[in-house]
Amino acid sequence: LSRSIGDMDVGEFIVPIPYVKQVKLSKAGGRLIIASDGIWDAVSSEMAAKSCRGLPAELAAMQVVKVIYSTMLVVDL
Repeated sequence: LSRSIGDMDVGEFIVPIPYVKQVKLSKAGGRLIIASDGIWDAVSSEMAAKSCRGLPAELAAMQVVKVIYSTMLVVDL
C-alpha cells in the first residue's frame, strides 16, 4: 500500500520500506511494468516482460494477465 510507505507503525504484515530498483533503459526504449504483489507472486519479471514485448500498453497488460491465468498460479490479484 503506497499510503503505508514510511509509516513505521503499520504492523507486521505491511512493510513500510518500498522495494526500489534502478535500471538503465537502452536508447531503443523499454517498458515499465507496475503491478501489485499478487502479480509478482504469480509471474517473474522476466516472464512478464517477455510476454508483452513489442505490444502496445493495453494489449501488454492483458497479455500478462493471460500468462498468469495460463500458469494457474493466480494467488491474489
